[in-house]
Amino acid sequence: MIFLAAIALLSCPQLDEDDAKPEIDISVGCKECGFMGAEDCDNHGKLFEAEQGVDYCWLATQCEDCLGTLLADCNKCESGPLYIKRQRELGKQERFRNSTTQPATLFERELPRIISKHFDICVTAEKMKNGSKNMNTHQLIHAMATECEASATLFDEHFQAQPYSYSNRARLWYFTDAKDHQEVCIEILGSNGGADLKFYGVNPAVSSFSNGYGLGNDALEVVRNAVHVSIHLMLSSVHQVGWIGNKKAGWFDIGAAHWYEDKLFARVATYCVEEANSGLHYENGKWRVAMKKHLRKNKDYILPRLTQLTSGVLEEEQHALAWSLFDYMVANHPEALKPMLLGYKNGVESRVLFKKHLEMNIMQVEDAWRGWVAETYPLKDLKPRKRV
Repeated sequence: MIFLAAIALLSCPQLDEDDAKPEIDISVGCKECGFMGAEDCDNHGKLFEAEQGVDYCWLATQCEDCLGTLLADCNKCESGPLYIKRQRELGKQERFRNSTTQPATLFERELPRIISKHFDICVTAEKMKNGSKNMNTHQLIHAMATECEASATLFDEHFQAQPYSYSNRARLWYFTDAKDHQEVCIEILGSNGGADLKFYGVNPAVSSFSNGYGLGNDALEVVRNAVHVSIHLMLSSVHQVGWIGNKKAGWFDIGAAHWYEDKLFARVATYCVEEANSGLHYENGKWRVAMKKHLRKNKDYILPRLTQLTSGVLEEEQHALAWSLFDYMVANHPEALKPMLLGYKNGVESRVLFKKHLEMNIMQVEDAWRGWVAETYPLKDLKPRKRV
């Protein structure tokens, strides 16, 4: 019998220490949670979907039930797929919370803050007018994140960008107190600033006084401004760090920012001469009909001069022309946007880039652009949005 037992033991597979432990299925949860281990937190009301669209919200993390994960723990079990997800989210929320933001460090107080895929956003206004209603801080900052991310999604498609393509998230800071804005400009961005101040480079940022000229603590104006400015910041940080607006590429820098602003709001109101919203100016911010008429009336070639200018010297009408040329590029040569941007960052002039990536000289590009505008621009502009 002893001999037979020894043979039986030799014929059994040897178990490692981990294999000897009973296998635990961590995906089952329990009946109380539908076998998920956690469930959607019901403390976030109408903004629950918006909360899911960002990585971090300073207010969501204050929720005692979910701590910003948007998942309420099951009190009956410690397993299931949503239980595992919640544990991972808890770690991420803690990392973001501990990262703070430079203005909060400067002022030594917590500031309303959202972190999304492309942006790190801070807005201090307690409320803003949005059409006939008011938005509180939480609603406003989520609206800014939603609109800016919508434009960033288009931007990523146009410029073949992934999260790793950017040097960092763009920081969007909007202060309702002019003194706070001024202090941030001086102490963090290194300039006295004006209505707003942009900082290009590895860590792009903008600080803006949300009650400044053309913004007036109006939600639509402030969010539209953020969309426009965010494009400038992303252009400077995507693929290769460098601002093209101080080179002979002002039309591309300005035209792109206007294009995404117009795409989302059907109206343009931001002019980046002093990086400030200048309110209602060229053709009330509705440009398709105006450009159709302008190009039909003015026959002289425009691009040889327009494509030599820096961003800061473009006049109001030239802003619209730059937007229209970028509009033509998006519609007809989207594959050329990324290589042209990289070319401008490396100091290559438009005439060379047109020839290389569009296979046309600058006069031929203008002829094609003019023909496209005449054929496609409508006789009546779209109605602009009245609220975010």
